[in-house]
Amino acid sequence: MRARVRSRDAIDGRPRGVLTKFGISRVRFRDMAHRGEILVTTTRRALGFCLARRHIRFQSDCAEGCCTIRIATRNGTMHHGPSDLDGLTFYVDDPGRTRLFIDNAEVPNLLRHPPDSSGRRSVSLPWRRLVFPGL
Repeated sequence: MRARVRSRDAIDGRPRGVLTKFGISRVRFRDMAHRGEILVTTTRRALGFCLARRHIRFQSDCAEGCCTIRIATRNGTMHHGPSDLDGLTFYVDDPGRTRLFIDNAEVPNLLRHPPDSSGRRSVSLPWRRLVFPGL
């Protein structure tokens, strides 16, 4: 008699399409990515971020509990793409009193984060949702 081991989704027991490394089904993985619970990126986006980081300068000024971060790109324009700085994160004392500017334009939808595993709070540029073409 032979026994067969079958991987199942750890949450709902789904028997098919299980990503064994994560213990969840591909359907659950996709749904979590759509809800923003899992960061999904492409090689182009990751390489663009690394390249863009080389071509920026930043300066931070903190006074009277307020912090201003100014990012300057080469020649005042993003050389690569507008989303190449998505996810850029800065640790700050008070995210609620922090303003961030890129080439003198304030970032209106700055994400403000509670303390992470290091115990420090931060702000970051939001990631734009990836849209993949239908096949």
